[in-house]
Amino acid sequence: MVTSYQRSPNDIFGWPILGFIFKNRRFIWLVRALTLGLFAYAMIYGFLYPTKEENLFTTALFWSLFWPFFMVITLPTFGAIFCGICPHGTLGRWIQRFGLNRPMPSWLATPAWGLGLILVSYWLILYIFPGLYKTPWIAALFFLAWTLVAIVMFWLFGKMSYCKSLCPLGAITSSFSKVGFTWLSTYSDACAQCKSFDCAKACPYGLSPFNFDKNNSMENCKLCMECAHACEAVRFEVKKPSASLFKAIPRPRAWQVWTFILIAGAATITMQLHHGLGRTGLMNSLPWVLQANLLYDMAIFPETMDVTGLLAFGYGLAIALIFGVGGLWLAAKILGGDIKAQFLKLGYGLAPLMIIGGLSHVLSFFFLHYYSDLVNGFSQAFALGLPHQKPLASFKEPWMKVFDLFNYLAVIWSLVLIWTRLKLTEAPLQKRLLAFIPATALVWAYLFLVIFRTWALIVYGVCKAHGAH
Repeated sequence: MVTSYQRSPNDIFGWPILGFIFKNRRFIWLVRALTLGLFAYAMIYGFLYPTKEENLFTTALFWSLFWPFFMVITLPTFGAIFCGICPHGTLGRWIQRFGLNRPMPSWLATPAWGLGLILVSYWLILYIFPGLYKTPWIAALFFLAWTLVAIVMFWLFGKMSYCKSLCPLGAITSSFSKVGFTWLSTYSDACAQCKSFDCAKACPYGLSPFNFDKNNSMENCKLCMECAHACEAVRFEVKKPSASLFKAIPRPRAWQVWTFILIAGAATITMQLHHGLGRTGLMNSLPWVLQANLLYDMAIFPETMDVTGLLAFGYGLAIALIFGVGGLWLAAKILGGDIKAQFLKLGYGLAPLMIIGGLSHVLSFFFLHYYSDLVNGFSQAFALGLPHQKPLASFKEPWMKVFDLFNYLAVIWSLVLIWTRLKLTEAPLQKRLLAFIPATALVWAYLFLVIFRTWALIVYGVCKAHGAH
């Protein structure tokens, strides 16, 4: 074990304030306890005060703080730091001390489960019943159910297997954290003579931080910082954003590429279709709205279901699969060689599309909803007596359009990454240029939707009615 080391200037652990925040074990556990306490209180409060009229706090904490700010904003910046203070992870580290610690069966030990679960249990339900999770007791029940599943899994299986495989956010955090500008690894010269491997022994996830640089991958690292507490040779660096994606990845993971594609379809593209174009004067001419109206007229679905949202979700996934999977496969065929290897190599270039594009939605909604929801919710739940807060802005204010720039940044970032990764294939320039067109098909499809939505707002204005009925 290394007890002291001269840290490099870009090592966050050596910085005065951030070093304390990320490295100090007591401070981290204090934050974990606070987060767990808020999490538990929000659930209890949701059951005690089950209606929207009497409870603003539960939904504000879950949907206006935990999801947008601790996930969408932190992943493309600091990486998977929320996992380090996640209430489920905090419970898991404690439960595994006396649990069975069995190895998770191979058929279950894949993040594809978590990816599928979040698509069904969150996004599919969200689009079909958009107001459901905004009901306090439903939101509390949703998180209670996942908490009970997590507790059972932590008790049965060791090495935080639930976080790596079954957690609905596990695949998302492991995949999209690659876009961020931080990197955890070790000082190789300090590790050269190490025989105790304290960083690996301390890792509750069973990872080896000293291999992260060699593999150009932090694997399922959740930035819990237990390794950094065990050895001073562990470093937490600031690097160029998406640094690992500009280099070859020796052990690419198919589930990560599928995460980039499917979440882009379920979240970013569907949002553009349903909430973006659905706000324009073109709403009643959109295919999914027309089809939804037809299904309503045929009485196939009840009025309580948002069939427009369901169909938009289907269109979003179809666009992602056709342009994403189809485009990458065609590009791989053009490049030649191992089709699967080429597919995965290029697929990592799609990483910024959802997470950077998602910043447009999250940051604008801070001014539209999140700020007022959080202040009013906390004031109510903790009897703070604060004046009732109204939203800081509305969609009509011109300056709100500045957040649309993140959509274009996501496009540029992805295009640059895909071209860089094409160069890693070592194919002739002519083949790379030809493969670039289908490899970027999903990016161009996304850009088209962004521009088309902007054009529709300018030409047709905002539609006052939303949805099909």
